[in-house]
Amino acid sequence: MMLQPNYASPSVYEYQRLVDQEAWLLQVAEYCEAQGLHEDARWVRHMKKFVSVRRKCLKAALRQKTKTASAPTLAV
Repeated sequence: MMLQPNYASPSVYEYQRLVDQEAWLLQVAEYCEAQGLHEDARWVRHMKKFVSVRRKCLKAALRQKTKTASAPTLAV
C-alpha cells in the first residue's frame, strides 16, 4: 500500500509511516538482491524513490506548519 499523505494538514504520524515504509522497502530490496531477484529489487528501489519524495515533501510541509504556527499573527 502506498501511503498518500495529506500535505495540507500534515501530521507526525503520517511522516513516521512514510519513514517506516521507506525502511521496509529498503529491506525488501536487499532481500531480493540476496535471493538473486534483481528485477524485483530494481522495482522495489524504484517504489522506494516515490516514498522518499513523499517523505521529503511531508517533512517540508511539517516544517512550514510549525513555522506558521509559531509566527506572530498580524492584527489589522
